[in-house]
Amino acid sequence: MTEEAVQRAALELRQAFLTGAIAPIADRLVPNDAALGYRIQEINTAPWIAGGRKLAGRKIGLTSTAVQTQLGVDEPDFGMLFTDMQIAPGGSFAAKSVSQPRAEGELAFCIARDLSAPFLDEAAVVGAIEWMAPAIEVVGSRVRD
Repeated sequence: MTEEAVQRAALELRQAFLTGAIAPIADRLVPNDAALGYRIQEINTAPWIAGGRKLAGRKIGLTSTAVQTQLGVDEPDFGMLFTDMQIAPGGSFAAKSVSQPRAEGELAFCIARDLSAPFLDEAAVVGAIEWMAPAIEVVGSRVRD
């Protein structure tokens, strides 16, 4: 995939945040190239932060092997969570602000310190957890159809 195509895909995704819809781009990307997906995510994270959005944390997804199989992947993924995506307990949001909304039960963790590879073991990860709470993720898609 050319650099121009990568930048164009990133821009289309960023614009979809404002316009609410985008044609599927997966067919234009190299299939099953997680590194490319993360690169596009990083390309888009930089202007959001430069524009004033604040990073609140990360979202880990596809942790179930059943869902991984359904989507044709073999590992979990992660994405950015910005403070403007958070809803305080008891808060609300406008349903029209989410395209194709779905709700998923989740567990939210506050990690008290940075975790860095390559020598992470279960004890290190568990030891870094400050707190855990039930959460509801409102999932949306800006990809048409």
